[in-house]
Amino acid sequence: MRKAIALAALFFLFLTLSTSTAYAANAHYVRLWITDAFGNPKIKFEVGETVYIRWKSDRTVDICVFQPGGGIVLNLPGQPKEGCVTFIPNKCGFYLIICGRNWCFIAIGAIFVVPDLPFGAVTATALSLSALGLMWLRRVRKELP
Repeated sequence: MRKAIALAALFFLFLTLSTSTAYAANAHYVRLWITDAFGNPKIKFEVGETVYIRWKSDRTVDICVFQPGGGIVLNLPGQPKEGCVTFIPNKCGFYLIICGRNWCFIAIGAIFVVPDLPFGAVTATALSLSALGLMWLRRVRKELP
């Protein structure tokens, strides 16, 4: 009975050490950050703006970028320990960036532009002319006996 317990304990110890060693062989350090063209960290971008993905790791990494809806935008396996890649998003939404074991989301929004309509200029001109007309009318009435 003692031999069976000793063998079971040794087997359990071997199994525990082998799985933790295998896990340690796969584990690696990856630092991932997203920047603009000047190297400033950023997570909100506009459609058409270049996104810079930067990383630092202790060994090669795989980089994958998923666009909203699940399509793959960028798939770069076996990248060096340190580097930078770029991509230009063409859809609004949240993009998922995976680099090794790290991941992050970035938000892509549309540039909101209010179109310049001539109504404001036309209205301002009409009001100015009407005010000028009222001033002229008052002057003319004051001059009349």
